[in-house]
Amino acid sequence: MEVELWTRPSSSSSSFEEEDNDQQVLDSVYTRMPNTAFLISMGLLGNSIAWKAASYADIFQGGFEHGEIVNVFFWISSIVSFVVIGTCYLWKCWFRPDLVRQEWQSPIRAHYMNTPHLILLMLAIGWPNQFFGTPVMGWRIMWTIGFIMQLCITQLMYERWFFANGAGQWLAHANPQFLLSTVGWFLLSVLGSIIGIAEDWGIALPSFCLGAGSVLYLMVIVNIFNGTNCTTCGVSRGSPDLFLLIAPPSVGVIAIDLLDGESQSFAILSEVVLGWCIFVYLLLCRLGLTILKRPPILGVYWAYIFPTSALATALIHYASVIDTRTARVIAIISILLAFVFVIVVSFRMLYECYTVITIKGKVWGDPLLERGNKVLLKVHNREGQVEIVSMAATV
Repeated sequence: MEVELWTRPSSSSSSFEEEDNDQQVLDSVYTRMPNTAFLISMGLLGNSIAWKAASYADIFQGGFEHGEIVNVFFWISSIVSFVVIGTCYLWKCWFRPDLVRQEWQSPIRAHYMNTPHLILLMLAIGWPNQFFGTPVMGWRIMWTIGFIMQLCITQLMYERWFFANGAGQWLAHANPQFLLSTVGWFLLSVLGSIIGIAEDWGIALPSFCLGAGSVLYLMVIVNIFNGTNCTTCGVSRGSPDLFLLIAPPSVGVIAIDLLDGESQSFAILSEVVLGWCIFVYLLLCRLGLTILKRPPILGVYWAYIFPTSALATALIHYASVIDTRTARVIAIISILLAFVFVIVVSFRMLYECYTVITIKGKVWGDPLLERGNKVLLKVHNREGQVEIVSMAATV
């Protein structure tokens, strides 16, 4: 495949507009809520699940007895954020369907359409049992809704991967955002094992979900590492989207061990996958973070949070089974890092909100709506014809 990359300059004749797209006249972010904002709720829920696991495992061994309170705080915060963001997005669906259509047609933003049902599954997994009981029937309803949504949305996504007209949507051009269409299978497997779907329904749906997620993750990850178009998918060194690489396998570590059924031992395959997660996490940390740069769109930096929290949860689960001092120390470090991540990203978002409110003419941007430079990718499609794929330089 012949690939040629270049930049199309802005059509604006004003140098001022070329230098600062923030000054463009855009609607309020509440009326054009981007689907990336749902990452905020996912990040809060990721921390909620991690602290729930920490309180059950007692990894602090009495040194910190408020894990349940932290779990509840993040869980309720995620619900509040989900309701606010979801309400704004429903308004957008009703009054601005053209903007929703743009997101669905985008080879990158389309994958964020998975986030609402991922949040639903995470709400069930992170449910604070100590305070709100154990509504198994409610969890089964949430699992069923999540399964149907995962199946329907991903069927459309996977069809694009192989038969889309736009080259940017092919699996061969996979970028980290593609993984949002795979992580749901692992969440379904974990929640299904917790509530005993296989035993009650007489069919091994958690195992089926794990199999689907595992194969699809391997297909995507191979194409990401072999791909030549990272500069066109908004992914750069230190990009938060790169952290999505560790989200599916981190959830998979827990899913594999739960399906193993041996509560007194940790599955060997789970240890193997956990080693991969730690290696990739260290690599991503070495590449650095871009948190100091202005976020191109609301919620994008929260992609740092959910994967980091998922890895912390996997390490806590490992420590609870192995029960060694080394494993506990690593688990404590991981959950504290996840907590620091959420604090830093929260303050970065609040600072950006403050600047948007106080500086006249400054708005939350959206690469799908802005008139700035576009990254163009010249490829040969399946018919051998030259095709130009235009994508925003960020998500």
